[in-house]
Amino acid sequence: AHAGRAAPPDTPFPAPVAGRPAAKGAVGAIAALQAPAYSIVRAPMTATVRYAGRAGGDGLTAVLEPQTGVLIVLRGLATIDRDVGETLVAGEALGAMGGPQRAGEEFLIDASAANGTIPAETLYIEVMRGGEPDDPAVWFALTAERTGG
Repeated sequence: AHAGRAAPPDTPFPAPVAGRPAAKGAVGAIAALQAPAYSIVRAPMTATVRYAGRAGGDGLTAVLEPQTGVLIVLRGLATIDRDVGETLVAGEALGAMGGPQRAGEEFLIDASAANGTIPAETLYIEVMRGGEPDDPAVWFALTAERTGG
Protein backbone atom coordinates (compact mmCIF):
# COMPACT_ATOMS: atom_id res chain seq x y z
CA ALA A 1 0.00 0.00 0.00
CA HIS A 2 1.39 3.36 -1.00
CA ALA A 3 1.20 6.12 1.57
CA GLY A 4 -1.70 8.43 0.94
CA ARG A 5 -3.30 6.11 -1.57
CA ALA A 6 -6.41 4.24 -0.58
CA ALA A 7 -5.75 0.51 -0.67
CA PRO A 8 -7.88 -2.57 -0.06
CA PRO A 9 -7.49 -4.22 3.36
CA ASP A 10 -4.98 -7.04 3.86
CA THR A 11 -7.85 -9.18 5.12
CA PRO A 12 -11.17 -8.66 3.29
CA PHE A 13 -13.94 -7.03 5.28
CA PRO A 14 -16.91 -9.20 6.24
CA ALA A 15 -19.93 -8.91 3.94
CA PRO A 16 -22.44 -6.24 5.04
CA VAL A 17 -25.22 -8.84 5.20
CA ALA A 18 -25.22 -12.59 5.81
CA GLY A 19 -25.97 -14.03 2.41
CA ARG A 20 -24.55 -15.77 -0.61
CA PRO A 21 -23.36 -14.33 -3.90
CA ALA A 22 -26.22 -14.07 -6.37
CA ALA A 23 -25.62 -16.16 -9.47
CA LYS A 24 -27.07 -13.38 -11.58
CA GLY A 25 -26.87 -9.72 -10.80
CA ALA A 26 -23.16 -9.16 -10.40
CA VAL A 27 -22.07 -6.96 -13.29
CA GLY A 28 -18.40 -6.03 -13.60
CA ALA A 29 -17.49 -4.03 -10.52
CA ILE A 30 -20.81 -4.64 -8.77
CA ALA A 31 -21.25 -7.59 -6.41
CA ALA A 32 -24.70 -8.95 -5.59
CA LEU A 33 -25.49 -10.83 -2.38
CA GLN A 34 -28.71 -12.74 -1.82
CA ALA A 35 -29.84 -12.41 1.78
CA PRO A 36 -32.91 -13.63 3.64
CA ALA A 37 -35.78 -11.13 3.74
CA TYR A 38 -35.59 -8.60 6.58
CA SER A 39 -31.85 -9.28 7.18
CA ILE A 40 -29.95 -6.63 9.11
CA VAL A 41 -27.31 -4.84 7.02
CA ARG A 42 -24.21 -3.97 9.07
CA ALA A 43 -21.27 -1.64 8.55
CA PRO A 44 -18.46 -3.93 7.32
CA MET A 45 -15.86 -1.54 8.71
CA THR A 46 -15.71 1.70 10.69
CA ALA A 47 -17.01 4.28 8.23
CA THR A 48 -18.87 7.57 7.91
CA VAL A 49 -22.29 7.67 6.25
CA ARG A 50 -21.98 9.99 3.23
CA TYR A 51 -25.38 9.34 1.63
CA ALA A 52 -28.59 7.63 2.69
CA GLY A 53 -31.69 7.66 0.51
CA ARG A 54 -33.23 6.77 -2.81
CA ALA A 55 -30.87 6.81 -5.79
CA GLY A 56 -32.81 5.19 -8.59
CA GLY A 57 -33.45 1.50 -9.04
CA ASP A 58 -33.66 -1.00 -6.25
CA GLY A 59 -34.68 0.29 -2.85
CA LEU A 60 -32.52 2.62 -0.79
CA THR A 61 -28.83 3.35 -1.22
CA ALA A 62 -26.28 3.95 1.53
CA VAL A 63 -22.79 5.28 0.80
CA LEU A 64 -20.09 4.67 3.42
CA GLU A 65 -16.65 6.27 3.49
CA PRO A 66 -14.17 4.10 5.42
CA GLN A 67 -11.16 6.18 4.37
CA THR A 68 -10.48 9.21 2.22
CA GLY A 69 -10.87 8.35 -1.45
CA VAL A 70 -12.89 5.18 -0.86
CA LEU A 71 -16.68 4.93 -1.07
CA ILE A 72 -18.66 1.76 -0.39
CA VAL A 73 -22.05 1.90 -2.13
CA LEU A 74 -24.76 -0.44 -0.82
CA ARG A 75 -28.00 -0.60 -2.85
CA GLY A 76 -31.22 -2.45 -2.23
CA LEU A 77 -31.93 -1.70 1.42
CA ALA A 78 -35.54 -1.27 2.56
CA THR A 79 -34.63 0.86 5.58
CA ILE A 80 -31.60 2.92 6.60
CA ASP A 81 -31.49 3.76 10.29
CA ARG A 82 -28.50 6.09 10.29
CA ASP A 83 -28.05 9.70 9.25
CA VAL A 84 -25.58 11.28 6.86
CA GLY A 85 -22.45 12.32 8.77
CA GLU A 86 -22.78 9.60 11.41
CA THR A 87 -19.79 7.33 11.94
CA LEU A 88 -20.54 3.64 12.28
CA VAL A 89 -18.29 1.16 14.03
CA ALA A 90 -17.63 -2.13 12.23
CA GLY A 91 -20.55 -4.50 12.83
CA GLU A 92 -23.01 -1.76 13.78
CA ALA A 93 -26.46 -1.97 12.17
CA LEU A 94 -26.92 0.37 9.21
CA GLY A 95 -30.39 -0.73 8.11
CA ALA A 96 -32.30 -3.74 6.87
CA MET A 97 -33.34 -5.59 3.76
CA GLY A 98 -36.98 -5.71 2.75
CA GLY A 99 -39.27 -8.63 2.13
CA PRO A 100 -42.83 -9.50 1.26
CA GLN A 101 -45.54 -7.44 2.92
CA ARG A 102 -46.31 -9.24 6.16
CA ALA A 103 -49.93 -8.07 6.20
CA GLY A 104 -52.56 -9.25 3.76
CA GLU A 105 -54.18 -12.54 2.89
CA GLU A 106 -52.35 -12.91 -0.40
CA PHE A 107 -48.93 -13.25 1.26
CA LEU A 108 -50.23 -15.79 3.78
CA ILE A 109 -51.58 -17.95 0.97
CA ASP A 110 -48.39 -17.62 -1.08
CA ALA A 111 -46.19 -18.44 1.91
CA SER A 112 -48.11 -21.57 2.83
CA ALA A 113 -48.17 -22.70 -0.80
CA ALA A 114 -44.39 -22.41 -0.94
CA ASN A 115 -43.89 -24.17 2.39
CA GLY A 116 -43.25 -20.85 4.06
CA THR A 117 -40.12 -20.00 2.12
CA ILE A 118 -39.62 -16.29 1.71
CA PRO A 119 -37.73 -15.19 -1.41
CA ALA A 120 -34.27 -13.75 -0.88
CA GLU A 121 -33.57 -10.05 -1.23
CA THR A 122 -30.54 -8.78 -3.16
CA LEU A 123 -27.98 -6.31 -1.81
CA TYR A 124 -25.72 -4.73 -4.44
CA ILE A 125 -22.22 -3.68 -3.39
CA GLU A 126 -19.99 -1.26 -5.28
CA VAL A 127 -16.58 0.08 -4.31
CA MET A 128 -15.31 3.40 -5.67
CA ARG A 129 -11.62 4.13 -5.15
CA GLY A 130 -10.34 7.53 -6.22
CA GLY A 131 -13.51 7.99 -8.27
CA GLU A 132 -13.02 4.74 -10.21
CA PRO A 133 -14.93 1.47 -9.72
CA ASP A 134 -12.89 -1.18 -7.90
CA ASP A 135 -13.55 -4.92 -7.58
CA PRO A 136 -15.67 -5.57 -4.47
CA ALA A 137 -14.19 -9.08 -4.21
CA VAL A 138 -10.85 -7.49 -3.25
CA TRP A 139 -12.49 -5.60 -0.38
CA PHE A 140 -15.06 -8.09 0.91
CA ALA A 141 -15.22 -11.77 1.81
CA LEU A 142 -18.08 -12.58 -0.55
CA THR A 143 -17.58 -16.27 -1.29
CA ALA A 144 -20.23 -18.62 0.04
CA GLU A 145 -17.75 -20.40 2.34
CA ARG A 146 -16.45 -17.32 4.09
CA THR A 147 -19.76 -15.54 4.56
CA GLY A 148 -21.21 -18.19 6.88
CA GLY A 149 -19.26 -17.04 9.96
